[in-house]
Amino acid sequence: MTYIAPFFISIALCVGISTTAHAQSVEITGEGVDDVLRSEIFALQGELEAPTTKFAARRQARRTATIALDVLNSKGWLDAKADIAVEAGPPLRPLVRINKGRRFTINTATLKLSDDFITQRDLPPLEVRKGQFAQADTIINEESRLLGRLKSDGFAYAKKGERLVIGDRETASIDLTYNFTSGPKICLGDVVTHNPGRTRTKILETLSPYEFGDRYNTETIAEYKTRLSQTQLFTFVKVELSDTPSQELLPEASQEQVSSCQIRDVEVTLEDGSRRSVSAGASFATTEGLGLQAGYEMRNYSGRADTVNLDLQLNNLEQSLSGRWKQPLKGGYRHALTLGASIGSIQTDAFDRDALTLNALYERPWIKHFDVFAGIGGEIGKETQDGTEKDFQIISGRGGLRFDNTDDALNPSQGLRVQLGAEPAYSIGDAEGQFLTTDLIARGYLGFNEDKLILASRLKVGGIAGSSFADIPSSRRFYAGGGGSVRGYAYQAIGPRNDENEPIGGRSLVELSLEARLRFANNLGMAVFVDAGEVGASETPAFSDFRMGAGLGVRYYTSFGPLRFDIATPIDPREDDESVLVYLSIGQAF
Repeated sequence: MTYIAPFFISIALCVGISTTAHAQSVEITGEGVDDVLRSEIFALQGELEAPTTKFAARRQARRTATIALDVLNSKGWLDAKADIAVEAGPPLRPLVRINKGRRFTINTATLKLSDDFITQRDLPPLEVRKGQFAQADTIINEESRLLGRLKSDGFAYAKKGERLVIGDRETASIDLTYNFTSGPKICLGDVVTHNPGRTRTKILETLSPYEFGDRYNTETIAEYKTRLSQTQLFTFVKVELSDTPSQELLPEASQEQVSSCQIRDVEVTLEDGSRRSVSAGASFATTEGLGLQAGYEMRNYSGRADTVNLDLQLNNLEQSLSGRWKQPLKGGYRHALTLGASIGSIQTDAFDRDALTLNALYERPWIKHFDVFAGIGGEIGKETQDGTEKDFQIISGRGGLRFDNTDDALNPSQGLRVQLGAEPAYSIGDAEGQFLTTDLIARGYLGFNEDKLILASRLKVGGIAGSSFADIPSSRRFYAGGGGSVRGYAYQAIGPRNDENEPIGGRSLVELSLEARLRFANNLGMAVFVDAGEVGASETPAFSDFRMGAGLGVRYYTSFGPLRFDIATPIDPREDDESVLVYLSIGQAF
């Protein structure tokens, strides 16, 4: 029986090896030596110059042999050997001949705990099995998994000890022993705050993802930190266990479930960020003109991690003032109640509208990456279409499901966002009716070459069922065309029209977009895109009258999002479609 020291030298190799080949002066031979193995060795060795002396040639061969043995050891050939030689020139040729030997397998694997805190039933099961190849990544990954499992099972202070690998050349196998110290099993106690500033301690407790007495889990602590960071109230967030055990006791029911559990309070250290911020933006489109936006946000207004927003929108088509108040509820910042109100006026080719809107929205997490939402709203106002003015009052509900696993809120490069919603509404006034609007919005992002190239796609599908078309308020119908819809067409230009060639909206909608975004090293980038859309008179899309636009764009990336400049043209334009349209705004198109 022999200790296999070379196995530990090969640990770094399990992280991953580039297979890019380099021009080499060293020749590697041997039974079972293929181009893949040579590429791995040469990638670690780097570029070599042709040796000019026998001494330099032998040094190159010796270094190559050492690297080759490390690579083989990491893959389980623990008894491999390498011989070196130099072929006389000119030119001099370093030679390495490899004898891989037998590939070692795992004979036994044992988990050993060096303290008395853990019981036999708490030992995590081993997943390495007899007969598996003794590869470095297999063995190290199992050790990391075991440590993570101990921490997830409540042993917050678990540490790995010295790993023991004993090899037997006769059987070409190893006996493996993992050593850990577990420390006491930890249950979570009270939230103890440091420098909470304006935020009430009760709110910090409400945002916590655990109940008093819950078993410690690394994911629980990470989730708590994430929830606090998501409030955007703090410039610094730290969540950790207290250094000393709590004097409080678990309830009797909890004591029965968790034996020998030591309570540790959770200490939260915070530094308040700025409570107020002002934002401003501008946009321009050929057919929509210049637009200005301004916003004011006040965070932690009441000390309950709430947020108050006021937004002003001014452009050729819309003038509006809106406000909302968002209050996080128990379970995290994604679990929240939002109350909103707005007053505004819209003048488009399709309709004119003046309205006051009130709404409330309840959101909460469901499972990982999924949120559910439900709300209610009311509108009162008047609108004009085809020269006819109508007063309306609308009461509506809203419910649906969201999925989001993207990596960035403003400029994602990976992931998917999907929202499925339904909105039943009842309209009274000059036009009475009941109708149901359903929609599906999906956005996908895929990055390549360290996100220097991003492929982005968007799909929107909607339909309106219920009342006759005339009894559906003009502002609740579907329209397409414009910078946030189908570039290359004017705002609301796609869809049914009246006898005077003015858009009147439709009962169904389909929009498709595909965009390739290329980013350069100096914060500049460009985009190539194709958009398509259809607005139909029936409740379901017909997929028969798509309008397509294509174009190019320039991006300048800033800390608050990209500045976007797009030029688009319609494909197969109609007689009244403009040939070139320009869009300028902040943020990606989707």
